Amino acid sequence: MKTKVVIDRIEEDFAVIELDMDNYINVPLKYLPAGVKEGQVLILSIEEYHS
Repeated sequence: MKTKVVIDRIEEDFAVIELDMDNYINVPLKYLPAGVKEGQVLILSIEEYHS
């Protein structure tokens, strides 16, 4: 599944990403494109994990 997300803020070594009005996730900066900034819109791809 692909969805648009917004970088809410950047704190030290991770970004707080807004998924929707009430849901946020923390993503380490090493997994994001170099030079990302607060307010940028990204396309996030989420895949279901099956073990």
